[in-house]
Amino acid sequence: MVDDLLTSTLESLAIRLDTIQAALISQLLKAMLESKRDHENPLTPSEASGLLGRLEPGGKLSKATAKRTLRTLVGIGLVQMIADGNRRTGYFTNASIVENGLRKLRKRVKSEIVQEIGSVEAQEKAIANLDCATLAQDLVEELTGHRHRISSRLITGEDDIKRAIGYNMGDIARKGDIIRVTIVSFSPFLDEQEKLIDGIARAARNGAEVRCLLYARLENAPSGAAAQMGKGKRTDTHESSEGQKLTVQMKLCDRQDAYHAATFGEQYMALVVSEDPVTVAWITREFNPDIIDTSNSVFDAIWQDARSIVEAGAKRISSTDPAAGRLEKHEKPLSRAYVATNDGDEVHTKDEQIAAALDLVGFNSNEERFSVLRIVLQKQHRLGNPTDFRSIYEQIKEESGKKDIRRSQVYRALASLENDGYIRGDRTSHPFHYAATLETLISALGNAEMSAFRRLELRRAELDSEIGRLSGLNLARLAADTIEMTTGIPPRASASFAEGYDQIGDLADTEVYSVSRKGDTVRVSLGWTRSIPNVARARIETLIHVIRRGAKMKVLVAKQWEDDDSAIELLTSIYESLLQENRDVSVRVRGTKESTYQFVARNNEGIFLIVSEEPPAATYIPRSVNQRLVDDAIASFDAEFETGANLHSKSSESV
Repeated sequence: MVDDLLTSTLESLAIRLDTIQAALISQLLKAMLESKRDHENPLTPSEASGLLGRLEPGGKLSKATAKRTLRTLVGIGLVQMIADGNRRTGYFTNASIVENGLRKLRKRVKSEIVQEIGSVEAQEKAIANLDCATLAQDLVEELTGHRHRISSRLITGEDDIKRAIGYNMGDIARKGDIIRVTIVSFSPFLDEQEKLIDGIARAARNGAEVRCLLYARLENAPSGAAAQMGKGKRTDTHESSEGQKLTVQMKLCDRQDAYHAATFGEQYMALVVSEDPVTVAWITREFNPDIIDTSNSVFDAIWQDARSIVEAGAKRISSTDPAAGRLEKHEKPLSRAYVATNDGDEVHTKDEQIAAALDLVGFNSNEERFSVLRIVLQKQHRLGNPTDFRSIYEQIKEESGKKDIRRSQVYRALASLENDGYIRGDRTSHPFHYAATLETLISALGNAEMSAFRRLELRRAELDSEIGRLSGLNLARLAADTIEMTTGIPPRASASFAEGYDQIGDLADTEVYSVSRKGDTVRVSLGWTRSIPNVARARIETLIHVIRRGAKMKVLVAKQWEDDDSAIELLTSIYESLLQENRDVSVRVRGTKESTYQFVARNNEGIFLIVSEEPPAATYIPRSVNQRLVDDAIASFDAEFETGANLHSKSSESV
């Protein structure tokens, strides 16, 4: 039972132990706690071995094993080590050391989880910016030396559409090109205006002329996109930071017969074919030159009679000096629509960019099946048709310099590629033939992208859950239970002290927040965190979690908060939101600026009392330690709470 309790406690904090380790550290910790040795009289490894021998009659434990076990306990933080002047080491522990060790361990584990969450978020962002079509084109070009063009394809999902349009508008358009954008509805072009305007700015900076045609009925739409962009001249010419003339025009039209599309010169067209779900057909001149020419002709005819309204969103893309009339200087866009690595390292060469992008979606360019895919593409390009298994197998043997490569090994790589959709197999003849096209690569990479994103979402959910579980651990009780189980003696309640914002937060979580549940009443007297926005925000977020677990919350705000508009506005908005959720919470403002107790308490079991603001320090006082102080603080709180002004009512009246 003792082993199970201590092992489960440590595993809750990500310390994994095998059966022998768990038994040894549990027995040794029990022996050390029962011995009540302190820093003035610590245990030596020999004495620790002897203690274990008495616990396990007939058992044998070497001094070296005892020393390793002691070092494990020191590493975990449950035991402290000291050395005397003769280089002899000793070990000791007590209830406080055990609790502090568990608390530090939790903090370290939470920090590691937060770092991993940051890494997951970075990967999610990189995958969201991945353009699989461009990646497939570059992959084929890198492996075969020939760039294949996409004649047409459907693009679904607003993010993919904006990425494709933004890439072509901002990175492909060059001097002499005319980009025509017809906006019939706000989806997908104007749902996020910053992306559209950024693409326009980059295209114009590259020398293209950008013309945007906006349906007049959208001018007074709720989003107010046209109004936000501002009114301007018929032809809007701006000067970039480099002194380059940038031409961007935007007009309103009353006609309803234009294509909902964007055309890029005479070569490409993004045609909206559905708004629910939003779907765009990407069309090249090779696939259908007539529709591109017709769209451009209709656009130009409407353009002649349209009304000019916009100065290209000068306020939104201007430099930091509005009077200068210059477009904001952007860094030169990267030549690829995907550049990312899992660890954020910068990549430079094209093959590095491709490898980094493939790694994001789980396709390692160093694995064997990538070599097989390369051979399929290269041989298919040279021969102009699918390649057979024998040719692929012989090429792999030639490149590896080995004669004994198993055919089954190559078959497995081909089957894996075929299963993931990168290649297609033809089994109507023998030997089998395999082919890879730009379309199969785009489809397979798209599926891999979605799978990778789902994996990251699941991992993120697991990490969020782990953070919540760690925050909910009552380490004081875990330590007390562990000590009671190992020694049979319940630890005497005592006050705990913390200094510094992190330690204060940990102690408050341990003693109050993590153990508060439905049926509990939590009293909070705010005041000291008002001038530290990050601390205040973190504490308020913790309180929200407690409220949503069902606890009743009474918050008494210092009157000085009324002098801080941003703080009171934040608190009011959160309070009103919780009331709309029907949470049991009341926030009131004290009627006086005089100082009083600043504390947090769960029921009347004890108070977490702020004892110093500089340096920040707090102590948790159980009621059994100082009943009069705890009762007086709670009574003082309740009296002021009854006479305080309701924050919600106060906000409503001011409105």
